Parts: sequence; structure tokens; C-alpha cells
Amino acid sequence: MTSRSMIVGIDPSTSATGVVYGKGNREASSKIFSKRGTLPKGMERFEILEDLVARISDHVQMCYPKAIYIEHYFAAMRNGVQALYEFGALLRWELMEIAPVIEVSTTALKKFATGKGNSPKSVCAAHIAKRYQVEFSSDDLYDAYGLWRLGRVHQGIDEPANQKQREVIEALSC
Repeated sequence: MTSRSMIVGIDPSTSATGVVYGKGNREASSKIFSKRGTLPKGMERFEILEDLVARISDHVQMCYPKAIYIEHYFAAMRNGVQALYEFGALLRWELMEIAPVIEVSTTALKKFATGKGNSPKSVCAAHIAKRYQVEFSSDDLYDAYGLWRLGRVHQGIDEPANQKQREVIEALSC
């Protein structure tokens, strides 16, 4: 039987979902999942959302993760809120069958990455790129990578780099 040691970070979005996964010392792989087609109004959108969820879930399941860290809904989004909540619910439902799902607020992720909970997404990406010497093609992957790093600290694989990271992990553990 394979041991569960993989940590997965997911930045969910109906336009592009970033997934970062890895185990061991500094190994990380990433993948972007995009919806196929446009999201129509009404019930027809569920076919598109179900396809997206199935592709993400199948990929995550192959990782055989110990834990999945997923960014909490960003309620300030104005457009597509209903579809985002529907997608988020479907995705979480599927992921809970694979491994424990730990929701991380946007504020906590930003504080972990930058030391401030209100940093713009681009600032978070810049901090992550500099601290961990990584480069990605999208902010979604930077967020997923940040969640993956946070998960590694939360699972005791890595130590917090500073007091702000320690505070985030302590709050998450309560």
C-alpha cells in the first residue's frame, strides 16, 4: 500500500484552477485546469462544471494525497459568484472522498506569503517567487503553490519561515 505523503494546494476558479502537488524535499509539480466551453446560465452549466471537477479530482486522486489545502471562497468577487459557489461545492464534495480538505482563507494565504493579510495578488506572487525561487505562468499557480507551502508547514514537513507564518499555522490548527 502506498503511504499518503503528498500535499496538494488548490486555487479554485471556474476560469482556471491551479493545482500544485508534491512531497519530499522541495519537489513540486503544477497543473492548470480550465473549463471546456463557456458557462451557460441555468442547469446546463453543471455539465461543464462536473467535467472540470472530474478532471481535477482524477488528477488529485492519482497523487494519493495526505491532505488537500484549498483557498476559501473569495466573497468579494462580483461576477460569476453563483457559478463559483456551485463549482466550489462540487469540487470540495469530490475532494473530501480523497483526503482531508483544509480550507484556507484568502487573508491567511496572503499573510503566510507576504506577512500582510491584505496584499494584492500580484504582491503575493512576487513574494512567493522570491522566497521559493519559483516561476509560474499564472497567479492561480502562485496561490496554489502558496497553499502547498502552507500545507507543508501545517503538516510539519517544513518549519515556518517567520512569525507571521507561525501565526497563520497556529490559527489554522485551532
